[in-house]
Amino acid sequence: GKVFPISPDDWRILYPEVPHKLKQLQSEGYKLVIFTNQLSIGRGRLRPEIFKAKVEAVIERLGVPLQVFVATGSGMYRKPVLGMWDYLCKKANGGLEVSLQESVYVGDAAGRPANWAPGQKKKDFSCSDRLFALNAGLLFHTPEEYFLGWKQALFALPDFDPRAVDPKAQLYDPPNASLTSSSSELVVAVGFPAAGKSTFLKKHLVSDGYTYINQVSNERLKLFSPYFIASFFPLYPSFLPFRTPLVHGRNVWHCVKHHCKQEKV
Repeated sequence: GKVFPISPDDWRILYPEVPHKLKQLQSEGYKLVIFTNQLSIGRGRLRPEIFKAKVEAVIERLGVPLQVFVATGSGMYRKPVLGMWDYLCKKANGGLEVSLQESVYVGDAAGRPANWAPGQKKKDFSCSDRLFALNAGLLFHTPEEYFLGWKQALFALPDFDPRAVDPKAQLYDPPNASLTSSSSELVVAVGFPAAGKSTFLKKHLVSDGYTYINQVSNERLKLFSPYFIASFFPLYPSFLPFRTPLVHGRNVWHCVKHHCKQEKV
């Protein structure tokens, strides 16, 4: 379908070989799953019922059962972040463990340049599918490779590759810089679950006398009101690891800065 769908009918089967191959996979015991980014739904440009009708029409045309995950925002569920994949593995696979060795991920957002093959003039709109598979540890193929047997085309990954970072590299630049402060300050670590926030901060801040305050659950969020932090903050250097991937969730720290009358937030 279109990169930005607008109606239930703006799609077609990419290649005639696709339905047969999917039916073959189903007969061999494979589960067929779609992971799709649809930010236009979250931004109000595409009504959910229209996209749902499109998905139902595609499933009917293919003639195989499909499990579909749709990321409608820009947070932890949007590819190439693994939110949808983790949800499948932990909560939506009937308690069965997913076999990475026997699984394959097929996607057209593969980072291929313009003119990557004869008659294929457009470059891929992103590299999110290839990166998604890389993050999940899945074998990756483009539709042309998987359904048509084409050889792998040229592609480019983002310039920054975290795998290339030297874990023994110098932590500070310049080397004599200090991560901690001698005066009171509040350090807020923002990132996705399991990104390493608490590990890093406990290793480098708690060891230097900082107090650790954790966002345990939504029920306890009231503890992290600006008024609570304003009363606590002047006493101790502190840090809080927070997920808060959305802008409105981070606005509270502007309030903290205002109530604390401090610049060091």
